Amino acid sequence: VKRKLFAELDAACPSHAILATNTSALSISAIGAAPQRPDKVVGMHFFFPAPVMKLVEVIPGLATAEDTVKTTVEFTESLRKIPVKVKECAGFLVNRLLLPFLNEAAVALQEGAASANDIDAAVVKFGLPMGPFILLDTLGLDVCCHVAETLHDSYGERARTPRILELLHRRQRWGRKNGAGFYIYDDRANDLDAIVAECQAGTGVKGTPFSIERLLYPVVNEAALCVEEGVAGPQEIDVSMLAGIGWPPATGGVLHWADEVGLDVIVAKLEEFKRTLGPRFWPAPLLKRMVGAGYAGKKTKRGFFEYL
Repeated sequence: VKRKLFAELDAACPSHAILATNTSALSISAIGAAPQRPDKVVGMHFFFPAPVMKLVEVIPGLATAEDTVKTTVEFTESLRKIPVKVKECAGFLVNRLLLPFLNEAAVALQEGAASANDIDAAVVKFGLPMGPFILLDTLGLDVCCHVAETLHDSYGERARTPRILELLHRRQRWGRKNGAGFYIYDDRANDLDAIVAECQAGTGVKGTPFSIERLLYPVVNEAALCVEEGVAGPQEIDVSMLAGIGWPPATGGVLHWADEVGLDVIVAKLEEFKRTLGPRFWPAPLLKRMVGAGYAGKKTKRGFFEYL
C-alpha cells in the first residue's frame, strides 16, 4: 500500500520534495524503491502517543541522500522533538530493543512464572511508565504481532513470537481497541488463565521462575548487538530509550544502567538463562568480548561508557 502511495506522490510532488514515512517496521529501502526519487525517501518514526513522546527515529534507506537526512533531522528539531539517526534494520532501534522485553514477558506469563498483574507491577516498580501487558493492549496486539513477525523473519529464533500472543491474536483479542487483550475492557469474563493452560499444553513448559532481570537483560543484550552492527551508538541508544519508551531517567539509560549493574553480572546471568530457559538468551559477542577485556562497567571505570 505504501509503495503504491509513494509512487503516486512521486508523480504529484515537485522534484525537491522529501517523502517521509512513519512506520514501526516496514522497510524504508523497499518503500523507496517505488518512486523515481529513492534519494528523497526517508523514515520518520514517531512514538506513541506522538503528541507526548519526544523521540523521532530518522531512518535512511539504502539510497537515501545525506542531505535528505540532514533536512529531516532539522525538520524534526523544528517540531521540538529529539531526532536520532538510526541505521535501517528490522524494528529500527527502539522497537528492536523493546521486542525481547515484551516477548519475554509473554513467555514468562504463558509458562506460569507469574501473573500478568504481577509482571506489570514488577516492571512499574523498576521505573518504567507501564507494564508490558498494559503496553501491548494499548498499542494493539494486531499491530504488535505484525511487528513481531517482521522481526522474527530477520532475527530468527531469539525473536520468535510467543504462543500466547498468537492465540490472543487468533481470537481477535487486540487490546483496548476492541475490548479485550491480556486484560478485559468490557463486561465479558477474562479467560486468560485458560489460554495460559492451552499454551502450556502445547509447549509442555510451565512453572519457570520469574525475575525482572529475565525481562531487562535481553534488552541490554539486543542493545549490544545494535552497537556491534552500527545501528546506533551507546549514547544514541540511551537517549532513544529514555525519550522513546520512558526508561527510568535516574538510570541514565539502558546502557548506563547496564554499566552500573556490571556487564560481567549481566553476561553470567544471560548464560544461566540460556542454560535454564533457552538459547534466546545467548549473550551478544560484544558483551562477552567486553567482559573478557575487563570492560565490566562502572566498577572497572569502563564499559559502554568511561568513568573517571
